[in-house]
Amino acid sequence: MAMLAGKVVLFGGSPSGQGDTLNDTWIFDGTHWTQAMPVHVPPARFYPSMATLGDSIVLFGGSDGNSQLADTWTWNGSDWTQQITAQPPSREAAMMAAQGNKLVLFGGLGGTLGDTELADTWIWDGSTWSSPTLSNAPSARDSGIAVSMGSTVVLFGGQDINAAALGDTWTWDGASWSQVMNLTLTPPGRLGAAGAVLQGQFVLFGGATNLPSEFSDTWIWNGSSWIAGPSSGPSIRAWSVMAGPG
Repeated sequence: MAMLAGKVVLFGGSPSGQGDTLNDTWIFDGTHWTQAMPVHVPPARFYPSMATLGDSIVLFGGSDGNSQLADTWTWNGSDWTQQITAQPPSREAAMMAAQGNKLVLFGGLGGTLGDTELADTWIWDGSTWSSPTLSNAPSARDSGIAVSMGSTVVLFGGQDINAAALGDTWTWDGASWSQVMNLTLTPPGRLGAAGAVLQGQFVLFGGATNLPSEFSDTWIWNGSSWIAGPSSGPSIRAWSVMAGPG
């Protein structure tokens, strides 16, 4: 899901978790869900990356249930448009968020056999993808969570190449990644967490370890430190989604 013009946009997914996929587009206006009927539609998929950039939503990759995808689509509020340009390698469960007037995409599950965690960074400037040469970056991972906090993207957790749940925090300033070190408190490592920005703070909920063991905890990143959220809330779950007020 992603926000556009004060509404929540939802695309695709899997109705059973057994590899079947959907390619429907739904709009929530705060009161009602309405299925959009665009002229052009991306192929069905689950685990794509989707984020808002300016006056459009950008969708990249995912899996069609048989193989991973490497296509870019934009939603302008009424129709999908495929962006015909050089693409990052195919992947699913990558992390993507806006930073200024660009999007940053990191990692995901891809590789030659489609079963390798990636550690590459890609930038979408509204028309083309590019991959900067970096001296420092998060380790390879998929299924982490990235959110946009003004001029910074914050990335947390995910699953590494050994299927271990990660609990590190990274920031992207538009030119480089920096790991946030020496934190007094940090959420336990997890993948499949939900996250959104509310009143300038990153709210993280739930997720799972590689055991698997799901969480039902809430954490808040205020820009410099993690704070434990309320002890009461939704029941344990992973792979849920949250959307901020836009």
